[in-house]
Amino acid sequence: MSDPTSSRPSRTTLVAIGLVALAAGGLGLHFLSAPSTPPPTLDSDAPPPGPAPDVPRPWRIAVLPLDAHGAADTDVGDALAQALIATLAFPDDVDAVAAPAPADGEAATWTDGTEAAASLEATHFVLGEVEGAAGALRVHVALRHREGALVRETELRASTDDVLTRTRDLALGLLGEGTVLPPADTDAAYASSTRSLAAMRAFVRGRRAAERGDDRAAAEAFQDALTADRAFSMAAYRRAEALERLGSLDLAMEAVSTALSNRDRLGHADLGRAEGLLAEWRGDYDRAVPLLRIHTTEHPSDVEGLVRLGRVRLRLGASRGRPPEDARAELERALELDPTNAEALEGLMGLEADRGDLDAFDALVERMPEADRPRFALVSAIGRGDAATAEAAADVAPARGPLLALPGLAGHEYLAVHDAPGGAIFGAEHDLAHGRPAAALERLAGVWDTLTPFDVERVAALLLLPPFHVDDAALAARCPDWSAPAPGIADADDPHASTRPLVRLYLSAACAHRLGHEADATAAVAALRAAEAPQEALGAMMAAQLEAWLALDSGAPARAIELLAEPVPPIPAWQIERSPILAMTLGRWVRAEAHRRLDQLGEALHYAQSLPHPRPASRALAAAALLMIAQVYQAAERTHEAHDAFERFLTYREAAEPAFAREVADARRQLEATGVEEP
Repeated sequence: MSDPTSSRPSRTTLVAIGLVALAAGGLGLHFLSAPSTPPPTLDSDAPPPGPAPDVPRPWRIAVLPLDAHGAADTDVGDALAQALIATLAFPDDVDAVAAPAPADGEAATWTDGTEAAASLEATHFVLGEVEGAAGALRVHVALRHREGALVRETELRASTDDVLTRTRDLALGLLGEGTVLPPADTDAAYASSTRSLAAMRAFVRGRRAAERGDDRAAAEAFQDALTADRAFSMAAYRRAEALERLGSLDLAMEAVSTALSNRDRLGHADLGRAEGLLAEWRGDYDRAVPLLRIHTTEHPSDVEGLVRLGRVRLRLGASRGRPPEDARAELERALELDPTNAEALEGLMGLEADRGDLDAFDALVERMPEADRPRFALVSAIGRGDAATAEAAADVAPARGPLLALPGLAGHEYLAVHDAPGGAIFGAEHDLAHGRPAAALERLAGVWDTLTPFDVERVAALLLLPPFHVDDAALAARCPDWSAPAPGIADADDPHASTRPLVRLYLSAACAHRLGHEADATAAVAALRAAEAPQEALGAMMAAQLEAWLALDSGAPARAIELLAEPVPPIPAWQIERSPILAMTLGRWVRAEAHRRLDQLGEALHYAQSLPHPRPASRALAAAALLMIAQVYQAAERTHEAHDAFERFLTYREAAEPAFAREVADARRQLEATGVEEP
């Protein structure tokens, strides 16, 4: 391997250049060519003495921001760190990640490096400083073992315009002999990076804006980076992420497609993530999961990839009736690597809410940024039935429109605390959880006209679920309103307008089936199957879940499972998020009941445990889930678990309406049959 410093000029040349520079009265070139002075100190305290341990590859390197207090432009240190990360990560056996800057704004020291390496599970870390004057820069970087001992260091001198093209020399100097990097004059040498310092500075601005939550400024800065370098793929990729958070999915898909069109300029890790992202946005979850799984297997410490895989599993579950719990492993791993990652925290909060473990939910809330905590404290208060605390929290929670979403559940379930006088929706869900559907309908009777169409659909979906035994007469009175086109809201003002016709068809089919009008139900299902682009995938998913329900009720549980296992076309994420809770929960309920009837107890328990427990937005299904779990445990002769589940079910039915009398009596007999004595 060539010596990175072998191209320096001879001493005679240095003297000549120095004389010319002095004669011209300029000192910038003298800075570049003067005899070497001691390198800038990189440590505030002495690091551990002795040689660094020999760590076999693969390596994971945490790169701290380069201190540029000695340069005219302090942004250049961050820009160089970003370019160095991209270059260091090129070899297959090296992964490089950005480490956070010290909170006090001072230059990073080796102690900051050891802390960052421990937090990011890195084998090494990089510290560096930049000095500059009159368009010339000297960059000094050091690679250290995770415990602080020095491995090797190197120095680069270059003009400001040329410095990014020389980060390859820095990477070679740090990684040592035997490292293979692409030739300096190829695009591959700048994978995930750029030759343009202007583009990299704009990229750094965008990254900072994204970190502080200003996605609009981030998208604009990343666009500035692309203006300076149209082939800067990482800028296009990050712009796509910012646009996604802003809700501009069409522009986001265009941006990630731009990134992939210059795939030679994406590093291997970024390429896998980008391909998985595009598949996710197109709704092709069956393709996105294996792409991201391969990516996270090859890059097990990539927090962003882990979070995306967890999110895709959540959405795949929603479209296939699978448990959200499938996403837990990736989200927990992401949180181990990045304890403050907001997406991982929100995803895990959703899973804890699914399990009914609001103590674990609250523990995660405490790890959120302080500004976001009131919103999730509101979620917890509603889940606990603490209306007073919920109202107090709602007064200080960040505004998110009339509905508050729980992002960890893929946005398809909502809490409404102000949409109905006296919290009627929350009260109705509480009534349903305790076996009082007539009371729920009475509570809602005076406020139907004040609800948004989406809230009408959400409540209707709950009332139509099989476990709630809503009276046929009450359904007959309400179903025409639920299945008719939604009045009173202009399409331009309704974010759910494009999916609303399918939702109303879905409710129409469910109503007809509950009322025994099977011909009407079959016709509505056929209409869903015939949905045209771009709604055909969502229509197929809804139709499959309804057909499975019809098959189960006709005594064909095996056919119900087959229907739910059939592949459906890709469903874009935004369509899933605008579908009612019935479309997401019915598949899991049908799967659990079908497996139970077939004595496939392991599968039955798997799906029954994934049904909503006492938790925000879906507490209504707590009792139904507990009863099914108890019956499965009893059939499996797990008597103590069955006893516990029956007891918990009966606490929900202490004041149930007469329609549940037989169900309650049967549960009491089954509880006694377990033979477990009360302590």
